[in-house]
Amino acid sequence: MVTLWVSLCPGDPIGDSVGVPMVLVTLLVTPWLSPVCAGTLNGLSVTGDAQHQYQTLHKMYNNCEIVMGNLEIVLIDHTQDLSFLQTIREVTGYILIAMNVFSALPLQNLRVIRGTQFYEERFALFVLLNYNPNTTHALRQLGLNQLTEILAGGVYIEKNAQLCHVDTVEWRDIMRDTRLEPLVRDNGQGCAPCHESCGGHCWGPGPDDCQKLTKTICAPQCNGRCFGRAPNECCHEECAGGCTGPLRTHCFACRHFNRSGSCVLSVPMAVSVPVFICPSVHAMSLCPPQACRHFNDSGSCVPLCPQPLIYNKLTFQLEPNPDTKYQYGGVCVRECPRESALGGSLGGSGGSLGGVGDTR
Repeated sequence: MVTLWVSLCPGDPIGDSVGVPMVLVTLLVTPWLSPVCAGTLNGLSVTGDAQHQYQTLHKMYNNCEIVMGNLEIVLIDHTQDLSFLQTIREVTGYILIAMNVFSALPLQNLRVIRGTQFYEERFALFVLLNYNPNTTHALRQLGLNQLTEILAGGVYIEKNAQLCHVDTVEWRDIMRDTRLEPLVRDNGQGCAPCHESCGGHCWGPGPDDCQKLTKTICAPQCNGRCFGRAPNECCHEECAGGCTGPLRTHCFACRHFNRSGSCVLSVPMAVSVPVFICPSVHAMSLCPPQACRHFNDSGSCVPLCPQPLIYNKLTFQLEPNPDTKYQYGGVCVRECPRESALGGSLGGSGGSLGGVGDTR
């Protein structure tokens, strides 16, 4: 058991010495819970230059293993060290990789994209325009060698001029939804072939880059994933992404919940997910107004209030956002309250435009 002070949204009856509402909570903490961090919901909108984007990314995901939400990597320069991303094993929402010029993406330990939220309403993995037309800097390899399952949503990879080995990946083996077709086009040309040991499916040219197939090779008796081609080499139904054996403890990742290393359909609510994070887009919309980790936007819990600038994909320019809201304490508002305009605020943070500069 551990006792924590948890900050709540403005209006709660308990507050600390600096005006930030606090409440004393006792939680049951189990050692198998992995380091969890919150994702974002910004899309292609940015709040600063490339250096600011990198600093925000590092602050959010350093030492993170499970991203509860979306992993959005946008506008990162080729000089930045992204090695801190290699600890990420799971993303519950979608992954967006756009307008970057680094050469490789260090997500080599990512196993599962759950797709509880989609980008552009249907994609769980979206990779677009990762190159600089005026230089040789560009994304050249995804390197998602351990990715074996996208539980919901499709794949979109387009207009990455130097990106290789995305058409040599058997995306249908990764995507659970058999109705979806991967959209992979206009990427790198003249790429090296897969190593001869890979059977034509790979993430890169080396012998260690072979794609591990866990669905399309399975016997008809397997209802999901498998660890071999034989009828008795099926993964447990609670496994996600594959397995090393038939038991629920042999899974690469869990389809629903991990309880002490065993994949199960459900667990006691007290330990299923960290209580301060909403686990899915549906749960986010049901968050009570005074239980948001970051900000409350019209009853939905969001990591940031709507930003003042958004990226126009047609003109490739940043433009004013007509839906901009102001951060007032823990709430997103269209207009600053009168007391804020006069110099007062809830929690000492009223009136800062869209949360810019405040990533706490």
